[in-house]
Amino acid sequence: FITLVLYITLKYYCNSKILDSSRERIEEISSSNNYHIYETQYYKFSQSNEENYYTTEIFYKDGKYKEIEKIDSSLNEYETYNQAGELIIRMPSIYFGEGIVKTLNSIILDIRTDNFRGIECYVLKNSDKSSYREIWIDKETMLPIREVQDIYNEQYDEKTFFIYFNTVTEEDVTKK
Repeated sequence: FITLVLYITLKYYCNSKILDSSRERIEEISSSNNYHIYETQYYKFSQSNEENYYTTEIFYKDGKYKEIEKIDSSLNEYETYNQAGELIIRMPSIYFGEGIVKTLNSIILDIRTDNFRGIECYVLKNSDKSSYREIWIDKETMLPIREVQDIYNEQYDEKTFFIYFNTVTEEDVTKK
């Protein structure tokens, strides 16, 4: 019994620390004035075998942003500019509740270590009999870099995120 209590306590402590650190890093990004996010999205629908591939780039600098989205390589490319200072951050939600819900999720959430494109990651997995969801967090930066969701026999989604700080120029966010 004591071993079980120690195991649950240790798992709660380790999982909570990873979740809280990643949340804090995402909050830091939201206060950053200069970043570039490159996101890829892949969707596959099981019954129709339809596949979709998107890339989105967001350039943000001093309250201005530009978003470029490409659907299925380059078929429907468009750019959206905002000069009003709206902040757009498209990161996976790693919110797993507060209070007792957070406590329970910190205990039941499976966390393992794995490698993605040469990056050592924590992999947070939540699953049940109908689906699973994974969020891959870069151990060094504590930022999400990949999200996978599989609804068995229905749909598979995968997103990757690359974030670059202090690389965006005024030209990047100004309409030509």
